[in-house]
Amino acid sequence: MKRRKKVTFSITVCLEGSNGTRVAAYFKRHRGELSRPIAQVILARTNQFTRIQEAVRFMQEHCHRDNLREKEVASHVGWDTQTFSTLFRRLLGRTYIARLTQMRVLAAKELLRNSGLVQEVALQVGFKSSHAFFGAFKRTTGLNPCAFRIHADEWRNGHRR
Repeated sequence: MKRRKKVTFSITVCLEGSNGTRVAAYFKRHRGELSRPIAQVILARTNQFTRIQEAVRFMQEHCHRDNLREKEVASHVGWDTQTFSTLFRRLLGRTYIARLTQMRVLAAKELLRNSGLVQEVALQVGFKSSHAFFGAFKRTTGLNPCAFRIHADEWRNGHRR
């Protein structure tokens, strides 16, 4: 009696920067050329990625709010918090809170370059306190906000290369 080997493999479809609906339409048209389980997985992943892209857009529009919760973003895209958290981490490679912090720090960098008190910038970009802002900014950039502002001024004036 011949023994069959079980062969498993995975497919990674990179949709970064592409239109998820176009990719889904392509696989719907060519579904007969693919094995059914593979086509189903690709379509499911495309739908998941499209929802995650929508979640990131929503986060970018609302990241300045200090009360933006993962539950709110998850419900915006029609998922429960656990499903959203798992898929967000799996598809983007980082957690919701890490991505939100990154968005806030990027916005803060722009505000710090254009002036403004550090405490005011912290509140404008969605941090509840300047202490939390300082910690997140330092972890993300390697500099505290005051040092970043000094270096940003030097770089802008051409004193530093």
